[in-house]
Amino acid sequence: MFLGKWDSSVDEKWRLVIPITIKGVGSHVFLKEGNNNGCIQIYESLLLPAEEEDLSSIFPVKLRVSSGGLRRISIPEALRGSISFYFGKKVMIAGKGDYLEIWPRP
Repeated sequence: MFLGKWDSSVDEKWRLVIPITIKGVGSHVFLKEGNNNGCIQIYESLLLPAEEEDLSSIFPVKLRVSSGGLRRISIPEALRGSISFYFGKKVMIAGKGDYLEIWPRP
């Protein structure tokens, strides 16, 4: 279960740092743009909401760990125009129970 808010950022190669304090993120996650609000949602499994029918908008992403221990995921090119990056590459990650959301941060 994901609860809380964390500040993070996306680097020049469009890699999002997943803060170490976010527990329960496995080695693979699934990204999609939110249906109603336009932010990016991160799911740890393909158990998406029942109303989700269009699997072409879901992007499987591998969680990579750097030699320094940073956990990062690459933002797919199709999602780089999301409202999540409205202010640039500083973002807030919000826990929403079963998934995470990426929101813009000024």
